[in-house]
Amino acid sequence: RSSSVSSPTHHRVIAPTFSGSGGASLPFMGTDSHQPRNGLLSLTDDDVDHLTMGDGESDSATMSSVIHILRVGGSGVEARADERKAALATLVRLARTGSTIVWNDNFRAVLRLLVENLESSAGCERALVLTVLTEMMRRCPLVNLFLNYSELIILRVLKAHADKEKEVIRAAQVCAGTVAEILPPDVVIRVLKPLIQMGDYPVNQSAIKMLNKLIEAHPPAIVAQALPDIMPGLVKAYDNKDSSVRKASVFCMVSLHNCVGEETLKPHLETLAGSKLKLLNLYIRRADTQNSGASSPKSEPHI
Repeated sequence: RSSSVSSPTHHRVIAPTFSGSGGASLPFMGTDSHQPRNGLLSLTDDDVDHLTMGDGESDSATMSSVIHILRVGGSGVEARADERKAALATLVRLARTGSTIVWNDNFRAVLRLLVENLESSAGCERALVLTVLTEMMRRCPLVNLFLNYSELIILRVLKAHADKEKEVIRAAQVCAGTVAEILPPDVVIRVLKPLIQMGDYPVNQSAIKMLNKLIEAHPPAIVAQALPDIMPGLVKAYDNKDSSVRKASVFCMVSLHNCVGEETLKPHLETLAGSKLKLLNLYIRRADTQNSGASSPKSEPHI
């Protein structure tokens, strides 16, 4: 290694040990038949490097310290806030490059603390929690660990779209898009379906936008197969009293048209009133014009 001996990743190699989560766990919501034993997907060279002892602090010790801070905090309000922000920032690093085995051992304990800290009174902490969840989701070996908690994660992320802090809303939007792209589409659609059909604003609008991200991220064959589950909620949302929900529904149907094509989508639009279908077709034509590189009209028709 070219790094110095004081680097946290420059250690003597020891044999990894497998322990429990090290704290209270979230309710277990079923099992996934495809999940490898102990939730482990692979052991890489980086994992061996991180599971070592030496002059620097190992990922395991760092994780334990982070969990302790998020559970207890420091002494005094200001110190506690600074320590918690630093601990969440450390989790971002561990999510990106930390040991898969350490995450496997501590996943449920960390996830529980993250969910709890979404209720923090500090907006910067709530935003950091969502950033940690996003980075964890982007780490391929950790994706399977989320499957048992898909509904919990999606509900909390969508709820964060109603936050009073813009920083939190932006982080929630990024996290929602990542969830829609990374988790299995059938799992995400199953959770979003009732929220789109019966959820209150702004959760229903956020659920539709998350569905839009899913449509853009997956192949037409997968999206077409899900149309019977997707379309009833979108058609109902097109009639919502809130104009932003109606607009989100129209944009989502435009994305569906671009993805699966007119012939596949047409049977699912039969229940739309003539005026609504005409307006939808106007937006579809506008999207086609924009995709062809031509300039679009400056004003938008009222939805």
